[in-house]
Amino acid sequence: MDNRGNEYSTVRVSFPAGQVSYQLPGGGFGFFPPTPPELEPDLPLNFLVSADHTDPTSTQVTLIIRYQFQPGLSGGRLVLRDIPIKRTG
Repeated sequence: MDNRGNEYSTVRVSFPAGQVSYQLPGGGFGFFPPTPPELEPDLPLNFLVSADHTDPTSTQVTLIIRYQFQPGLSGGRLVLRDIPIKRTG
């Protein structure tokens, strides 16, 4: 969600180091394939989130990441607020 209250229907998540990219369906809700990139605990990880047709007047986004380790197991929620938007060509 951006700082103007807009939610975006198609979101892509990329992990450049692993050269892996996923497109999440409408509303940005979806699941990674059965074998997502392996993430090491307590190590920083760069990733890119992108969306099409964003509001050109928005300047920041809030990203909510909900995760579950396996179906039926507990997970959690990570909220990243006030992330500046970087516009590309």
